[in-house]
Amino acid sequence: MDTDFHFFGTASAALSSGFSEQDATLIANAAEYVDFFNSDYWSYWSIQDNQQQEQVKIDFPHLSCQFIDWKMIGDYDDHLWNAFHFPPGNRGHNEQSQLSDFYIAKASLPYWVNDFKSLHKVRDTNLSPSLKPLLCRPYSPFALHMCLDTIATFKKLSKAKPEALTDLLAHWVDGAPFVAPKEARNLALIFLGMRMHVLADTWAHQDFSGIASKDINSVGTFNYIFASKDESSILESTQWTGSLWALAEDTDCAVAPNVPGHAACRGHGQLGHYPDYSWLTFIYPAAWLKEGGYLVRNNPSEYEQAWYWLRTVMHSCLASDPAQTEAKPNRHELVPQSIRECIRTPHQLDSTQLFAVAESEQLWRKLATANRIQEHKRWNNAVGKFDERQRKHLGVIDGLPATRYGTLNVAQDSPLHLMELAATMHYQWCVRWAKAHPEFQWQPLPKHAQDT
Repeated sequence: MDTDFHFFGTASAALSSGFSEQDATLIANAAEYVDFFNSDYWSYWSIQDNQQQEQVKIDFPHLSCQFIDWKMIGDYDDHLWNAFHFPPGNRGHNEQSQLSDFYIAKASLPYWVNDFKSLHKVRDTNLSPSLKPLLCRPYSPFALHMCLDTIATFKKLSKAKPEALTDLLAHWVDGAPFVAPKEARNLALIFLGMRMHVLADTWAHQDFSGIASKDINSVGTFNYIFASKDESSILESTQWTGSLWALAEDTDCAVAPNVPGHAACRGHGQLGHYPDYSWLTFIYPAAWLKEGGYLVRNNPSEYEQAWYWLRTVMHSCLASDPAQTEAKPNRHELVPQSIRECIRTPHQLDSTQLFAVAESEQLWRKLATANRIQEHKRWNNAVGKFDERQRKHLGVIDGLPATRYGTLNVAQDSPLHLMELAATMHYQWCVRWAKAHPEFQWQPLPKHAQDT
Protein backbone atom coordinates (compact mmCIF):
# COMPACT_ATOMS: atom_id res chain seq x y z
CA MET A 1 0.00 0.00 0.00
CA ASP A 2 1.06 3.57 -0.48
CA THR A 3 0.48 6.91 1.24
CA ASP A 4 -3.01 7.38 -0.22
CA PHE A 5 -4.47 4.43 1.67
CA HIS A 6 -2.13 4.36 4.68
CA PHE A 7 -2.92 8.00 5.49
CA PHE A 8 -6.34 8.82 4.06
CA GLY A 9 -7.76 5.30 4.13
CA THR A 10 -6.67 4.77 7.75
CA ALA A 11 -7.86 8.22 8.83
CA SER A 12 -11.29 7.78 7.23
CA ALA A 13 -11.65 4.33 8.84
CA ALA A 14 -10.70 5.83 12.22
CA LEU A 15 -13.27 8.61 11.82
CA SER A 16 -15.92 6.09 10.82
CA SER A 17 -15.13 3.96 13.86
CA GLY A 18 -15.68 6.88 16.25
CA PHE A 19 -12.32 8.58 16.76
CA SER A 20 -12.14 12.38 16.76
CA GLU A 21 -10.55 14.36 13.93
CA GLN A 22 -7.41 14.97 15.99
CA ASP A 23 -7.04 11.35 17.08
CA ALA A 24 -7.77 10.01 13.58
CA THR A 25 -5.07 12.28 12.16
CA LEU A 26 -2.49 11.02 14.66
CA ILE A 27 -3.44 7.39 13.96
CA ALA A 28 -3.08 8.02 10.22
CA ASN A 29 0.26 9.78 10.66
CA ALA A 30 1.66 6.77 12.50
CA ALA A 31 0.27 4.37 9.91
CA GLU A 32 1.82 6.34 7.05
CA TYR A 33 5.14 6.95 8.78
CA VAL A 34 5.94 3.24 9.13
CA ASP A 35 6.98 3.42 5.46
CA PHE A 36 9.25 6.43 6.10
CA PHE A 37 10.82 5.34 9.40
CA ASN A 38 13.95 4.52 7.44
CA SER A 39 17.72 4.18 7.36
CA ASP A 40 18.21 7.92 7.99
CA TYR A 41 17.60 7.02 11.62
CA TRP A 42 19.69 3.81 11.75
CA SER A 43 22.16 4.77 14.50
CA TYR A 44 22.32 4.92 18.25
CA TRP A 45 19.46 6.90 19.76
CA SER A 46 19.55 9.22 22.75
CA ILE A 47 16.13 10.11 24.14
CA GLN A 48 16.45 13.53 25.81
CA ASP A 49 14.16 15.59 28.03
CA ASN A 50 13.40 19.26 27.42
CA GLN A 51 16.66 20.24 29.14
CA GLN A 52 18.41 17.96 26.62
CA GLN A 53 19.52 15.58 29.34
CA GLU A 54 19.81 11.99 28.16
CA GLN A 55 17.10 9.74 29.57
CA VAL A 56 18.06 6.52 27.82
CA LYS A 57 20.50 5.32 25.13
CA ILE A 58 19.10 2.92 22.53
CA ASP A 59 21.56 0.72 20.67
CA PHE A 60 19.13 -0.97 18.30
CA PRO A 61 16.17 1.10 17.12
CA HIS A 62 13.25 -1.01 15.93
CA LEU A 63 12.88 0.40 12.43
CA SER A 64 10.85 -0.96 9.52
CA CYS A 65 13.31 0.26 6.90
CA GLN A 66 12.23 0.18 3.26
CA PHE A 67 15.74 0.16 1.83
CA ILE A 68 18.70 -1.53 3.48
CA ASP A 69 21.70 0.69 2.72
CA TRP A 70 25.35 0.62 3.72
CA LYS A 71 24.63 1.99 7.22
CA MET A 72 22.63 -1.13 8.03
CA ILE A 73 24.69 -3.94 6.56
CA GLY A 74 26.40 -4.86 9.80
CA ASP A 75 23.48 -5.40 12.15
CA TYR A 76 20.08 -4.97 10.50
CA ASP A 77 17.65 -7.84 11.08
CA ASP A 78 15.58 -8.68 8.00
CA HIS A 79 12.77 -9.85 10.27
CA LEU A 80 12.14 -6.23 11.24
CA TRP A 81 10.82 -5.55 7.76
CA ASN A 82 8.65 -8.67 7.83
CA ALA A 83 7.20 -7.73 11.20
CA PHE A 84 5.82 -4.44 9.88
CA HIS A 85 4.89 -5.40 6.30
CA PHE A 86 5.10 -9.12 5.48
CA PRO A 87 4.15 -11.17 8.57
CA PRO A 88 3.83 -14.93 8.00
CA GLY A 89 0.31 -16.25 7.54
CA ASN A 90 -0.03 -19.35 5.39
CA ARG A 91 -1.25 -21.79 8.04
CA GLY A 92 -4.76 -22.36 9.36
CA HIS A 93 -6.47 -21.35 12.58
CA ASN A 94 -5.85 -24.65 14.33
CA GLU A 95 -3.12 -23.17 16.49
CA GLN A 96 -2.34 -24.89 19.78
CA SER A 97 -2.22 -21.79 21.98
CA GLN A 98 -5.45 -20.21 23.13
CA LEU A 99 -6.61 -16.76 22.06
CA SER A 100 -6.57 -15.74 25.72
CA ASP A 101 -2.78 -16.06 25.62
CA PHE A 102 -2.75 -12.91 23.51
CA TYR A 103 -3.95 -10.42 26.09
CA ILE A 104 -7.69 -10.65 25.71
CA ALA A 105 -10.05 -12.84 27.69
CA LYS A 106 -12.11 -15.42 25.83
CA ALA A 107 -15.26 -14.10 27.42
CA SER A 108 -14.55 -10.69 25.88
CA LEU A 109 -13.67 -11.78 22.37
CA PRO A 110 -15.07 -9.38 19.76
CA TYR A 111 -18.19 -10.49 17.92
CA TRP A 112 -16.29 -10.58 14.62
CA VAL A 113 -13.62 -13.18 15.52
CA ASN A 114 -15.34 -16.17 13.91
CA ASP A 115 -16.12 -14.16 10.79
CA PHE A 116 -12.48 -13.10 10.53
CA LYS A 117 -11.23 -16.68 10.93
CA SER A 118 -13.66 -18.04 8.36
CA LEU A 119 -12.22 -15.76 5.67
CA HIS A 120 -8.68 -17.09 5.97
CA LYS A 121 -7.50 -19.22 3.04
CA VAL A 122 -4.32 -21.26 3.11
CA ARG A 123 -2.50 -21.36 -0.21
CA ASP A 124 -1.60 -24.76 -1.65
CA THR A 125 1.98 -24.26 -2.84
CA ASN A 126 5.03 -26.02 -4.21
CA LEU A 127 7.15 -24.51 -1.42
CA SER A 128 9.20 -26.44 1.10
CA PRO A 129 7.70 -26.87 4.62
CA SER A 130 10.04 -24.16 5.92
CA LEU A 131 8.95 -21.60 3.30
CA LYS A 132 5.23 -22.32 2.89
CA PRO A 133 4.07 -20.67 6.18
CA LEU A 134 6.02 -17.47 5.42
CA LEU A 135 3.57 -16.35 2.73
CA CYS A 136 1.79 -13.24 4.00
CA ARG A 137 -1.98 -13.86 4.10
CA PRO A 138 -4.95 -11.78 5.27
CA TYR A 139 -7.12 -13.18 8.09
CA SER A 140 -4.23 -15.35 9.34
CA PRO A 141 -3.66 -16.46 12.95
CA PHE A 142 -0.94 -13.81 13.20
CA ALA A 143 -3.32 -11.10 11.96
CA LEU A 144 -6.10 -12.17 14.33
CA HIS A 145 -3.86 -12.36 17.40
CA MET A 146 -2.33 -9.01 16.53
CA CYS A 147 -5.79 -7.44 16.27
CA LEU A 148 -6.81 -8.84 19.65
CA ASP A 149 -3.56 -7.68 21.23
CA THR A 150 -4.04 -4.25 19.64
CA ILE A 151 -7.48 -3.86 21.21
CA ALA A 152 -6.34 -4.99 24.65
CA THR A 153 -3.10 -2.96 24.60
CA PHE A 154 -4.85 0.18 23.34
CA LYS A 155 -7.42 -0.04 26.14
CA LYS A 156 -4.80 -0.57 28.85
CA LEU A 157 -2.44 2.06 27.51
CA SER A 158 -4.99 4.79 26.86
CA LYS A 159 -6.29 4.47 30.43
CA ALA A 160 -2.90 4.13 32.13
CA LYS A 161 -1.91 6.68 34.76
CA PRO A 162 1.51 8.32 34.29
CA GLU A 163 2.95 6.70 37.41
CA ALA A 164 2.04 3.23 36.11
CA LEU A 165 3.47 3.66 32.61
CA THR A 166 7.02 2.50 33.28
CA ASP A 167 5.98 -0.83 34.78
CA LEU A 168 3.32 -1.36 32.10
CA LEU A 169 5.71 -0.67 29.23
CA ALA A 170 8.47 -2.82 30.76
CA HIS A 171 6.17 -5.82 30.37
CA TRP A 172 5.61 -5.08 26.69
CA VAL A 173 9.19 -4.30 25.61
CA ASP A 174 10.76 -7.38 27.25
CA GLY A 175 13.95 -5.77 28.49
CA ALA A 176 14.61 -3.42 25.57
CA PRO A 177 15.79 0.02 26.74
CA PHE A 178 13.08 2.69 26.76
CA VAL A 179 11.90 5.84 28.46
CA ALA A 180 8.22 6.19 29.29
CA PRO A 181 6.35 9.23 27.93
CA LYS A 182 4.83 11.67 30.38
CA GLU A 183 1.33 10.62 29.35
CA ALA A 184 0.01 7.58 27.54
CA ARG A 185 -2.74 8.79 25.20
CA ASN A 186 -0.59 9.78 22.21
CA LEU A 187 1.49 6.61 22.53
CA ALA A 188 -1.72 4.55 22.47
CA LEU A 189 -2.89 6.30 19.29
CA ILE A 190 0.49 5.95 17.58
CA PHE A 191 0.69 2.29 18.56
CA LEU A 192 -2.79 1.78 17.08
CA GLY A 193 -1.80 3.52 13.84
CA MET A 194 1.34 1.43 13.52
CA ARG A 195 -0.66 -1.77 14.00
CA MET A 196 -3.21 -0.62 11.41
CA HIS A 197 -0.36 -0.28 8.92
CA VAL A 198 0.65 -3.89 9.54
CA LEU A 199 -2.96 -5.10 9.33
CA ALA A 200 -3.63 -3.23 6.08
CA ASP A 201 -0.45 -4.60 4.53
CA THR A 202 -1.65 -8.17 5.01
CA TRP A 203 -4.06 -7.49 2.14
CA ALA A 204 -1.72 -5.47 -0.08
CA HIS A 205 1.28 -7.77 0.45
CA GLN A 206 -0.54 -11.09 0.46
CA ASP A 207 1.08 -14.01 -1.37
CA PHE A 208 4.55 -12.50 -1.01
CA SER A 209 7.19 -12.44 1.71
CA GLY A 210 9.81 -9.98 2.90
CA ILE A 211 12.52 -12.62 2.93
CA ALA A 212 14.85 -12.87 -0.07
CA SER A 213 13.36 -15.83 -1.94
CA LYS A 214 12.74 -16.29 -5.64
CA ASP A 215 10.76 -19.43 -4.77
CA ILE A 216 8.18 -17.21 -3.04
CA ASN A 217 8.44 -13.79 -4.65
CA SER A 218 9.32 -14.34 -8.29
CA VAL A 219 6.39 -13.53 -10.58
CA GLY A 220 7.66 -14.79 -13.91
CA THR A 221 8.14 -12.84 -17.10
CA PHE A 222 4.70 -12.17 -18.54
CA ASN A 223 1.92 -10.34 -16.75
CA TYR A 224 -1.33 -8.56 -17.59
CA ILE A 225 -2.41 -5.41 -15.78
CA PHE A 226 -6.11 -4.52 -16.07
CA ALA A 227 -8.02 -1.31 -15.42
CA SER A 228 -10.41 -1.75 -12.50
CA LYS A 229 -13.55 -0.43 -14.22
CA ASP A 230 -13.29 -2.67 -17.23
CA GLU A 231 -11.41 -5.91 -16.71
CA SER A 232 -12.04 -6.89 -20.32
CA SER A 233 -9.65 -4.21 -21.58
CA ILE A 234 -5.94 -4.46 -20.95
CA LEU A 235 -4.48 -1.34 -19.37
CA GLU A 236 -0.93 -2.56 -19.73
CA SER A 237 0.88 -5.72 -20.71
CA THR A 238 4.31 -5.92 -19.14
CA GLN A 239 7.30 -7.92 -20.26
CA TRP A 240 9.99 -7.91 -17.57
CA THR A 241 13.36 -7.50 -19.26
CA GLY A 242 15.73 -8.21 -16.43
CA SER A 243 17.52 -4.92 -17.00
CA LEU A 244 18.64 -2.66 -14.17
CA TRP A 245 16.86 0.47 -15.40
CA ALA A 246 14.02 0.04 -12.90
CA LEU A 247 16.37 0.59 -9.96
CA ALA A 248 17.63 3.90 -11.33
CA GLU A 249 14.44 5.92 -10.79
CA ASP A 250 11.17 5.25 -9.02
CA THR A 251 8.16 5.51 -11.33
CA ASP A 252 4.57 4.24 -11.35
CA CYS A 253 5.61 1.30 -13.48
CA ALA A 254 9.02 0.63 -11.92
CA VAL A 255 9.58 -3.07 -11.37
CA ALA A 256 12.36 -5.05 -9.79
CA PRO A 257 14.75 -6.64 -12.30
CA ASN A 258 14.58 -10.37 -12.78
CA VAL A 259 18.23 -10.86 -11.86
CA PRO A 260 19.79 -14.16 -10.78
CA GLY A 261 19.97 -15.00 -7.10
CA HIS A 262 17.74 -14.26 -4.16
CA ALA A 263 18.88 -10.91 -2.77
CA ALA A 264 16.83 -8.82 -5.22
CA CYS A 265 13.67 -10.89 -4.85
CA ARG A 266 12.01 -9.56 -1.71
CA GLY A 267 8.49 -8.30 -1.24
CA HIS A 268 6.57 -7.93 -4.48
CA GLY A 269 9.31 -9.39 -6.62
CA GLN A 270 9.16 -8.09 -10.18
CA LEU A 271 5.67 -6.63 -9.71
CA GLY A 272 7.09 -3.50 -8.11
CA HIS A 273 4.34 -1.01 -7.15
CA TYR A 274 1.39 -2.78 -8.77
CA PRO A 275 0.11 -4.44 -5.55
CA ASP A 276 0.11 -0.96 -3.94
CA TYR A 277 -2.45 0.55 -6.34
CA SER A 278 -5.97 0.03 -5.02
CA TRP A 279 -7.65 0.37 -8.45
CA LEU A 280 -5.70 -2.31 -10.33
CA THR A 281 -6.59 -5.87 -11.13
CA PHE A 282 -3.73 -7.95 -12.46
CA ILE A 283 -2.79 -11.50 -13.40
CA TYR A 284 0.65 -12.96 -12.79
CA PRO A 285 2.37 -16.37 -12.60
CA ALA A 286 3.40 -16.65 -8.95
CA ALA A 287 6.48 -18.83 -8.49
CA TRP A 288 4.87 -20.74 -5.62
CA LEU A 289 1.83 -21.92 -7.62
CA LYS A 290 1.68 -25.69 -7.33
CA GLU A 291 0.63 -26.51 -10.87
CA GLY A 292 1.71 -23.42 -12.77
CA GLY A 293 -0.80 -21.06 -14.30
CA TYR A 294 -1.66 -17.52 -13.23
CA LEU A 295 -2.95 -15.84 -10.09
CA VAL A 296 -5.66 -13.14 -10.36
CA ARG A 297 -5.34 -10.28 -7.91
CA ASN A 298 -8.37 -7.98 -7.57
CA ASN A 299 -7.01 -5.04 -5.61
CA PRO A 300 -10.33 -3.11 -5.40
CA SER A 301 -11.98 -5.96 -3.53
CA GLU A 302 -8.94 -6.55 -1.32
CA TYR A 303 -8.62 -2.88 -0.40
CA GLU A 304 -12.30 -2.62 0.48
CA GLN A 305 -11.86 -5.57 2.82
CA ALA A 306 -8.83 -3.87 4.35
CA TRP A 307 -10.78 -0.66 4.98
CA TYR A 308 -13.69 -2.56 6.53
CA TRP A 309 -11.45 -4.44 8.95
CA LEU A 310 -9.42 -1.37 9.93
CA ARG A 311 -12.71 0.27 10.86
CA THR A 312 -13.92 -2.85 12.68
CA VAL A 313 -10.78 -3.27 14.81
CA MET A 314 -10.65 0.44 15.67
CA HIS A 315 -14.34 0.37 16.59
CA SER A 316 -13.56 -2.49 19.00
CA CYS A 317 -10.78 -0.38 20.54
CA LEU A 318 -13.38 2.22 21.52
CA ALA A 319 -16.15 -0.18 22.56
CA SER A 320 -16.64 -0.48 26.32
CA ASP A 321 -17.03 -4.24 25.85
CA PRO A 322 -15.00 -5.90 23.04
CA ALA A 323 -17.80 -8.47 22.68
CA GLN A 324 -20.33 -5.70 22.08
CA THR A 325 -22.34 -6.35 18.92
CA GLU A 326 -23.09 -3.50 16.57
CA ALA A 327 -25.52 -3.76 13.67
CA LYS A 328 -23.92 -6.05 11.10
CA PRO A 329 -25.38 -5.72 7.60
CA ASN A 330 -23.59 -7.26 4.67
CA ARG A 331 -19.89 -6.61 5.18
CA HIS A 332 -19.50 -4.56 2.02
CA GLU A 333 -22.43 -2.33 2.92
CA LEU A 334 -20.30 -0.92 5.73
CA VAL A 335 -17.83 0.45 3.18
CA PRO A 336 -19.32 3.84 2.19
CA GLN A 337 -19.77 4.56 -1.50
CA SER A 338 -17.36 7.49 -1.29
CA ILE A 339 -14.63 5.17 0.07
CA ARG A 340 -15.34 2.64 -2.68
CA GLU A 341 -15.01 5.39 -5.25
CA CYS A 342 -11.60 6.39 -3.90
CA ILE A 343 -10.43 2.79 -3.92
CA ARG A 344 -11.80 1.85 -7.36
CA THR A 345 -11.23 4.97 -9.50
CA PRO A 346 -8.42 4.23 -11.98
CA HIS A 347 -5.47 6.59 -12.38
CA GLN A 348 -3.12 6.73 -15.31
CA LEU A 349 0.18 4.94 -14.73
CA ASP A 350 3.27 6.82 -15.82
CA SER A 351 6.51 5.14 -16.88
CA THR A 352 8.61 8.27 -16.29
CA GLN A 353 7.50 9.49 -12.85
CA LEU A 354 5.74 8.47 -9.64
CA PHE A 355 2.40 10.11 -10.38
CA ALA A 356 -0.58 7.82 -9.77
CA VAL A 357 -0.52 7.92 -5.97
CA ALA A 358 -0.59 11.72 -5.95
CA GLU A 359 -3.67 11.58 -8.19
CA SER A 360 -5.27 9.09 -5.83
CA GLU A 361 -4.56 11.35 -2.85
CA GLN A 362 -6.35 14.21 -4.61
CA LEU A 363 -9.46 12.07 -4.87
CA TRP A 364 -9.27 11.03 -1.19
CA ARG A 365 -9.06 14.73 -0.26
CA LYS A 366 -12.45 15.37 -1.85
CA LEU A 367 -14.19 12.99 0.55
CA ALA A 368 -16.53 14.51 3.11
CA THR A 369 -14.77 12.44 5.76
CA ALA A 370 -11.34 13.44 4.47
CA ASN A 371 -12.27 17.09 4.92
CA ARG A 372 -12.43 16.40 8.65
CA ILE A 373 -8.86 15.07 8.69
CA GLN A 374 -6.40 17.66 9.98
CA GLU A 375 -4.04 17.36 7.04
CA HIS A 376 -2.21 20.52 8.10
CA LYS A 377 -0.94 18.34 10.96
CA ARG A 378 0.28 15.64 8.60
CA TRP A 379 3.88 14.73 9.42
CA ASN A 380 4.63 14.03 5.78
CA ASN A 381 3.13 17.01 3.97
CA ALA A 382 5.79 16.80 1.25
CA VAL A 383 5.30 13.09 0.68
CA GLY A 384 8.59 11.22 0.83
CA LYS A 385 10.65 14.34 1.57
CA PHE A 386 11.66 15.26 5.10
CA ASP A 387 13.60 18.49 5.37
CA GLU A 388 15.25 19.88 8.51
CA ARG A 389 12.07 21.66 9.61
CA GLN A 390 9.96 18.50 9.33
CA ARG A 391 12.56 16.39 11.13
CA LYS A 392 12.67 18.92 13.97
CA HIS A 393 8.88 18.69 14.22
CA LEU A 394 9.22 14.91 14.45
CA GLY A 395 11.71 15.24 17.30
CA VAL A 396 15.21 15.36 15.80
CA ILE A 397 17.12 17.78 18.04
CA ASP A 398 20.31 18.53 16.10
CA GLY A 399 20.45 16.74 12.78
CA LEU A 400 20.98 13.23 11.48
CA PRO A 401 24.15 11.23 12.21
CA ALA A 402 26.30 10.43 9.19
CA THR A 403 27.07 6.84 10.17
CA ARG A 404 25.58 3.89 12.00
CA TYR A 405 27.87 4.66 14.95
CA GLY A 406 26.73 8.22 15.38
CA THR A 407 23.96 9.24 17.78
CA LEU A 408 20.53 10.60 16.91
CA ASN A 409 19.30 12.92 19.66
CA VAL A 410 15.50 12.64 19.94
CA ALA A 411 13.19 14.75 22.06
CA GLN A 412 11.19 12.88 24.70
CA ASP A 413 7.46 12.65 23.91
CA SER A 414 8.09 13.62 20.27
CA PRO A 415 6.56 11.63 17.39
CA LEU A 416 9.89 9.88 16.77
CA HIS A 417 10.23 8.87 20.41
CA LEU A 418 6.69 7.51 20.52
CA MET A 419 7.03 5.80 17.12
CA GLU A 420 10.21 4.02 18.20
CA LEU A 421 8.62 2.95 21.48
CA ALA A 422 5.47 1.72 19.71
CA ALA A 423 7.67 -0.12 17.19
CA THR A 424 9.57 -1.78 20.04
CA MET A 425 6.30 -2.89 21.62
CA HIS A 426 5.13 -4.34 18.31
CA TYR A 427 8.37 -6.09 17.43
CA GLN A 428 8.83 -7.64 20.86
CA TRP A 429 5.25 -8.93 20.64
CA CYS A 430 6.19 -10.49 17.29
CA VAL A 431 9.17 -12.18 18.96
CA ARG A 432 6.89 -13.67 21.61
CA TRP A 433 4.31 -14.68 19.01
CA ALA A 434 6.89 -16.44 16.83
CA LYS A 435 8.18 -18.35 19.85
CA ALA A 436 4.64 -19.48 20.67
CA HIS A 437 4.03 -20.49 17.03
CA PRO A 438 7.12 -22.37 15.78
CA GLU A 439 4.98 -23.98 13.08
CA PHE A 440 5.21 -20.70 11.14
CA GLN A 441 8.98 -21.08 10.78
CA TRP A 442 9.48 -17.43 11.76
CA GLN A 443 12.45 -16.65 13.99
CA PRO A 444 12.79 -12.96 14.79
CA LEU A 445 15.15 -12.17 17.65
CA PRO A 446 14.96 -9.41 20.27
CA LYS A 447 17.32 -6.72 18.96
CA HIS A 448 18.73 -6.01 22.41
CA ALA A 449 19.56 -9.72 22.86
CA GLN A 450 21.45 -10.35 19.63
CA ASP A 451 24.87 -9.35 20.93
CA THR A 452 24.47 -10.71 24.45
